[in-house]
Order: sequence, then C-alpha cells, then structure tokens
Amino acid sequence: MQEKLIDSQILDKKQERTEKRLGQIFGLTIGVVAILAGSATVVLNSSIAGEVAGGFIGSSGVIGLVSVFVLGRREQKSAQLESSDIEDEVGSI
Repeated sequence: MQEKLIDSQILDKKQERTEKRLGQIFGLTIGVVAILAGSATVVLNSSIAGEVAGGFIGSSGVIGLVSVFVLGRREQKSAQLESSDIEDEVGSI
C-alpha cells in the first residue's frame, strides 16, 4: 500500500508540474498576443483614439496576466499554510 501511495504522489506531482508549465506557456502566449495586438493597433491607427485603444489593448492583457499570477500565488501560499497546519495537527495526535 505504501508503494501505491508513493506512486500516486509522484504522479500527482508530475501532473502539477505539467499544469504549471502549460499555464506558463499559455500566459506567455496571451501576453505576447496582447502586446502585439496593442502595438499593431497603435501603428495602423495614427489618430489619438488609435493610440489610446492600442495602449488599452496591450496594457489590459498584461495587467490581467499579472493579476492572475499574483492571485494564484496568494492562493498557493494559503493552501500550503492550511496543509502544514493539518500536518501539524495530525502529527500531534
């Protein structure tokens, strides 16, 4: 049973790494597309409205990614704190 438990824990860690890597790749793709779309909007529209729209498109994509990254880190830290508290309670029993 211990061997099966260890194997399942290893599989879980591998899946977590794969999910994190995919999240990073998709985040990079979204960020690059947002910046390129904003830049293209600014270059193709020489008016002030085009520049504002391009700035909004590029910055909103990047700001959205940064906020998701920061919130994800906060949730991850709180989950780690909860799991360490549970381990402490189980260890004291």
